[in-house]
Amino acid sequence: MYIFAYASTVDTDEEDDDETGPEYIIITDDDTSRSRDPLPLNTPESVPDAFPTKIELDLLRLECGNIAPGDTVELRDTSGRTTHSFLSGDFLRVKSIIENLETSEIFLRGFRLRRCQYLRNLNEVFMLIQARDDDPRQIMLQGLEDIPVEEVIKKRQCFITDRLHEAHNWCYRCPPNIITKRQQMQYIFSEGPLYCPWVNIVVFDVNGKSYEGEVRQVFPKECDPPPQLPNDPPASNSKVALKAANQKKRHQRSASMEILLHPPPKKTILHKKSKYTFADCFCGCGGASQGARDACLCIKWSLDMDRLAMEIYEANHPEALHHEMNAHDFPGIANRSVHGVDIMHFSCPCCFWSENHTIEGKNDQANIETLLTVGPTLQKVKPRIATLEQAPGLLKLEKHKLWFRKLVNEITTSGYNVRYKIQDFLELGLPQRRRRLIFLCAKRGIPLPPFPKPTHGPPGSGLKRFVSVWDAFEPLRRRGTHAPFDQYHQPHQTRIPTENRFVNPKTTYANCITTNGGKNMHYSGRRKNTVREFLLLQGFPIDFKILGSITDAIKAAGNAFPPLIAQIYLELCAQTLEAFDHGLIGAYDNIDDLYDFLNAKGIQIPAAPSTPRNLFAPGPSISTTPSPYRYLPHLKKSASAFNADGTLRKRHALWGRKVEIEVTPEPNREPFTFFGSSRRPNRASAPFRDDEKLERAKANGEIIELD
Repeated sequence: MYIFAYASTVDTDEEDDDETGPEYIIITDDDTSRSRDPLPLNTPESVPDAFPTKIELDLLRLECGNIAPGDTVELRDTSGRTTHSFLSGDFLRVKSIIENLETSEIFLRGFRLRRCQYLRNLNEVFMLIQARDDDPRQIMLQGLEDIPVEEVIKKRQCFITDRLHEAHNWCYRCPPNIITKRQQMQYIFSEGPLYCPWVNIVVFDVNGKSYEGEVRQVFPKECDPPPQLPNDPPASNSKVALKAANQKKRHQRSASMEILLHPPPKKTILHKKSKYTFADCFCGCGGASQGARDACLCIKWSLDMDRLAMEIYEANHPEALHHEMNAHDFPGIANRSVHGVDIMHFSCPCCFWSENHTIEGKNDQANIETLLTVGPTLQKVKPRIATLEQAPGLLKLEKHKLWFRKLVNEITTSGYNVRYKIQDFLELGLPQRRRRLIFLCAKRGIPLPPFPKPTHGPPGSGLKRFVSVWDAFEPLRRRGTHAPFDQYHQPHQTRIPTENRFVNPKTTYANCITTNGGKNMHYSGRRKNTVREFLLLQGFPIDFKILGSITDAIKAAGNAFPPLIAQIYLELCAQTLEAFDHGLIGAYDNIDDLYDFLNAKGIQIPAAPSTPRNLFAPGPSISTTPSPYRYLPHLKKSASAFNADGTLRKRHALWGRKVEIEVTPEPNREPFTFFGSSRRPNRASAPFRDDEKLERAKANGEIIELD
């Protein structure tokens, strides 16, 4: 006689529920009890040895049974935990069995599986892939681990599936002598089948720290065949058995329904070269929207509860639908026919999560709770791709790890796969050191966009030189002294009583721009930066409209998501969507570099025209075949992080000290011509006169006239 028990219908503890936090689908492997040393860099054997020292076995006989590739084994628990009522070690999905002929050692090579910390779904596990960012191999190949056979306890039944627990009719058989609810749970925990619907990728740097990862549902191509569950009725009249049998009968799927388990992902039917739509949640003064406009997206709506920030936003983006309201109230009014977009961005307040936040603030609780709006907003708007910016302390600081996991849980339970990474925007061309935690989310059935590769780096990296303060202020120098009056660029009003040392603006970049400007003085050492200079350091265009007092304007600039960086991320998201909508990539392709991925498939995208047509040139215009793509022609090849021999190139340290920018000789500028003529051909290339030097110095604030 057997008793059937459903793991989804009972709790883990029949007396009381001692869980103090929310339920989680997955959890990262950064618990201190399970932290590992920096992963060794295992390079594959590229040339087979004539006399190999390792061979693969087809079968391994142990006391617990015969082990073969494809089996799952339970490993010894080495965590040392004693707090939870049910404890077990990790598991291993065996991919191969290796024997070392020199030492006669045998070990199992495969993917590590780990239980979720919060066990609402009792036997749910996730596949843990640990990789290194200095290893050129593919992520999944790096995730293979070698486990000595001495760590194996027993075999376990495990199903790798892309369906969540609620989609299964999981039914477990218990022996007849197991009657109580807790006994059933203990038996299922120890002997019942496991199921793995999640993949958690954690990428470590050379110091063993992780600032990058991915959480996604298992792809269909990675799944096991559907499990064959028993159909015979339980030979028992107990209430538990009858309830289980009735529940199984009520929820059992028909064969016709099983055919529809994996329908092909629906693709958006686009008109030729149509624009993707964009929404900006927690928009502030509109930095992300400015980047979306530069990326050729159609801005549909924005949301923020700050009055001044919305006034600035409306002045620069009058075409968008503006919502000045609390983000918690937005899901109640959201309508997909009005608010549905292709790409959505979140810039939740980050003050509380910053590493510099050491004193309790009056808005801390409100800032914390803004993370709870991400999930409901995604569920109502359902964008195809979403991006999110946050302070790196959310991932880096141990005290915030629970909230980081909760945010990931909010995203995944809303039907999205997610990648996250801490990136320094200095490497992407911003003239300041600005490290941010970025999330890239894709609705299931849509491929995840890759992160942009660094384009700027230190000498020896093979990349462009970092953008300096001098480079950032180029638009102001072009304006000269004849520019229209700008109340937010009055250098003489920002002078300071004490003089600081001069800093060469051509060899330095700015510190992180904060709501009070951060530790940034004008390079002359004689004054503070103006609002317009702060905006340029944040990547805003020279003609961006700003409102409010000087203090409020600097705060708005410091809170903004840099438009220059937003354009890079959003353009790459749009390119991924366009490649998917045109059938160039699949829904479950794992893309690390879109250009290389398309190139490997032999897909050539016509480049965007680099030279505009001369309207005044004689003769007929040259006809060219129009491209069917709007965003892909701007896709460029990224510089590889590795040399030809596989060694790692010199890189910018994410948390390293500030370095000087290499000085490059300035190019000889040609005389400026207007429609083919020059008013002052000699003056354009001749050295400045003393009165001109004085005039330019006053404009830059290098000379201050005293009253």
